[in-house]
Amino acid sequence: MMTPSKNNPDPFSVPSSTTPPKAPFKTPAKSEPSSGLPENPPSASLKKGSHSRYRWADRFLYPYINDRPLAGEPRSDRPYHPRLYACEFAATTILMLFGICSNVIIGSPYSPISHFLSQTPTLQVALEGLLFGFGGTLGAISPFGRVSGGHLNPSVSLAFMISSKLVWRDMLGYMAAQITGATFATFLVVFLGMLWPLWGLWASSLHYSATIPNPHFPIGIPLLGEICATACLIIMIFYFGSRTNSFYQKLTPWLVGPLYFMINPFEAWFSGDSTNLARSFGPALASAQWYQFWIYVIGPFIGAALVPLLLKASSFGILKIREARITNFGHRGYAPYLIPPEIPLHHLHPLPPQQASTTLAEHPTPLEEK
Repeated sequence: MMTPSKNNPDPFSVPSSTTPPKAPFKTPAKSEPSSGLPENPPSASLKKGSHSRYRWADRFLYPYINDRPLAGEPRSDRPYHPRLYACEFAATTILMLFGICSNVIIGSPYSPISHFLSQTPTLQVALEGLLFGFGGTLGAISPFGRVSGGHLNPSVSLAFMISSKLVWRDMLGYMAAQITGATFATFLVVFLGMLWPLWGLWASSLHYSATIPNPHFPIGIPLLGEICATACLIIMIFYFGSRTNSFYQKLTPWLVGPLYFMINPFEAWFSGDSTNLARSFGPALASAQWYQFWIYVIGPFIGAALVPLLLKASSFGILKIREARITNFGHRGYAPYLIPPEIPLHHLHPLPPQQASTTLAEHPTPLEEK
């Protein structure tokens, strides 16, 4: 039995000279590369019902892991994507502003350039198609188009929806954004005409580049022309966009202008070569030109629907549509950040569904896509 002593009055106490055992050495965890997402998304640290100024942005603006709206696989808790619709609105506005202004400059009877080109009307009409198509290129390669995929056309969104690369909710959101963007851009041109009357005279004389069917032909001919022209556009987008070679994919938005350059001299005399409901709606609303407008609803949609249906029947061979894009490929259906529109790591290595609510740093071994 231990007894108290002078040096150690408490026999059960640890002597002062005794040092506590050292903790086992732990290897520091390796830091994972940045995924492009916030390290701690606001939703991961917020309890349900909490009030935070980040909650709205967290829900609607951040590109989330395992949310692939442009592959037809959105997350069930995020059925809508306002960020994509807003970018599509801005990109369509760019298309229409450049397209209308360029067509007014080379097509208005009051423009000196139009007087020069009127000696070769076929070239004049071809250039109108080229420049309007180039407006689509500018919209698609802009930061906004690189996020949304740069559809800029309800027919393109419909074709991607039929190809199972866009759900119907997002398709309707895209269509609404495209139509409102085209209308907004057209009325910006009208407003510029109010500030500068000479420009207003030029633009109004061309009906703000409205598309009007030729009354000298049976209405079935312009309708058939819209169907065929839209089908050509969708075939071109699907063919080059489905290539595994990145060079051909990058060509896709740049080929829209040359395509209209070739089609416009034939189709413009019949229907104006719209292929785009949004492109026809804005100028028609501004100029009140609604003559046989229904062909710009029915024709492009029929042409856009035919191509994916024929692809499913292997009429054009095997074309694998990977994502609903005509620009900035490689995101596997994800929606990148607006600035910079780069490919974050989690776009290349998506996590399995059961890990979708966590960050990539917590799961260093992502599941490869099957």
